[in-house]
Amino acid sequence: MKYILALDQDTTSSRAIVFDRAGRVKAVAQKGFPQIFPKPGWGEHDAGAIWKTQLATAKAALKKARLTALGAAYLAGLAVGFWKSQKDIATQWRQDKRFISKMKPSARRKLIANWDKALGRSRNWED
Repeated sequence: MKYILALDQDTTSSRAIVFDRAGRVKAVAQKGFPQIFPKPGWGEHDAGAIWKTQLATAKAALKKARLTALGAAYLAGLAVGFWKSQKDIATQWRQDKRFISKMKPSARRKLIANWDKALGRSRNWED
């Protein structure tokens, strides 16, 4: 079965809807975000808050529909011709489930620490 994940953005909330191939709604998730009013008659939004709510609603809708982001990615790959058939996807899925990391835990911790450091620095950027 093929599904479509639609993302909707309005001025007060983000919404994600999963549709089946017949156009029926399989799942819906919605989340509001803070409204900023610096002075009367003015309205602003935090782009980071919008992104976080879009991501959260997409995850929630996929979870409600009992789908996964990986499953959605595989289906998108099938739609654009990356995979030739569902059998190819099933083969790859089995191989992905057998993945065993060869990275040493100390190397992983170091990479994660560097990633966290980079994220921390990026939070202080200014336009």
